Amino acid sequence: MSTFPDYAGRITLKRERLNSGGYTADGTYFGIGAPLYFVQDYDGHCLPHGEYFRAQDREDAVAIARSMFPKGKIRK
Repeated sequence: MSTFPDYAGRITLKRERLNSGGYTADGTYFGIGAPLYFVQDYDGHCLPHGEYFRAQDREDAVAIARSMFPKGKIRK
């Protein structure tokens, strides 16, 4: 997982919905498991295409995003 300790801008964090087969709305396969989240810096300079990760819940996802962007401001 990437880390950006100096980025202090806004962070987008959202849960990515999967269908019963483990596919996103655009047809990308991630499989079944813990909820899938997407994180990206608002400017798209650190993670131009964002990064996906699994987390148990929103609180866990926020903690993971904070570990990636310790100075970032998570957009709700």
